Amino acid sequence: MELATILPSLAVILVIRSATCTLLTVTHIENIFLFSFEHQDNCLVFESFFNLTKGNSVTKILALSGSTRNDSFNKKILKHAITGAEVAGATVTNIDLRDFPLDLYDGDIEAGQGLPEKAKKLKKIFSQHDALLFALPEYNSSLSGVFKNTIDWLSRSSSSTPDLSCFSGKVCALISASPGKLGGMRGLVHARSMLESINVMVMPEQICVGDALEAIGIDGVKDDKIRTSLEKLGLSLTRLTQRISFRATQHI
Repeated sequence: MELATILPSLAVILVIRSATCTLLTVTHIENIFLFSFEHQDNCLVFESFFNLTKGNSVTKILALSGSTRNDSFNKKILKHAITGAEVAGATVTNIDLRDFPLDLYDGDIEAGQGLPEKAKKLKKIFSQHDALLFALPEYNSSLSGVFKNTIDWLSRSSSSTPDLSCFSGKVCALISASPGKLGGMRGLVHARSMLESINVMVMPEQICVGDALEAIGIDGVKDDKIRTSLEKLGLSLTRLTQRISFRATQHI
């Protein structure tokens, strides 16, 4: 491809770098990067522009499923997205909410005892990561109770951690699986609204795997196309987080 055809894209990047970093401009940056993947001749131009070298700090992603069931569909699709993130160079911590049991949020418990130890530990884990990858089942057209309750506790303050500090500025990718035709899409609407209200930047792209009883087997998603889409989302989450981190280091 001729350099002349690359320049308009570079001009877009320059405009974005001087603009306020909004979700819209971040999406544009990610699209431009994905464009470079499809046109390998241009890849060095974009890689050089963004100064993405092996010396950069490793992107840390926290992954979890909103279902604690051992054979959860969402745990299975989460593994595919994790694979994509790791291929892109991220370090992924995959936790099980079953290991962090929390009583239903109660303001009287918080007032009398403070945050539970499990909530403090989980809040610290969230704070140590740059991005979030959530696989969320749909319960009655909404979120699972265990996921919602976890977020409710983590959004509260502790003596050492302000209320939303473990969420603020983090990028998040959402995926879901369900036996229904919509694949959990209705639950992700609620998840997106809740997460954005606590200062999480949720990626516009999301993947919902419907007909999970047939689409997902023992080893995960059966269809290669869906599996690849999940892996690409994990890769995109990593790259977008790297873009935002790069911008922060430039003090723009």
